[in-house]
Amino acid sequence: MPIIQANIAVGHRVTTVLRVLKIARSTFYDWVNHVPSKREQENQMIQEMAKEIWLSSDRVDGYKRMKIALHRQGINVGGRR
Repeated sequence: MPIIQANIAVGHRVTTVLRVLKIARSTFYDWVNHVPSKREQENQMIQEMAKEIWLSSDRVDGYKRMKIALHRQGINVGGRR
């Protein structure tokens, strides 16, 4: 969607940009008006924490060690999450 925003900022019409990219207007406006769910917010928080753990381990820890570290912080997650 950054492509669409860049073209709109330049002065192109939304409908023209969407037509050229073959994207439905409803899809675009669903994306613009999207409100993250509680699950999405939790996933974002877990992702940031896991990245901090990974960086603090000099980019060595795998998902198992990150899962253990998150569990120690009180966050229970599975391997895929």
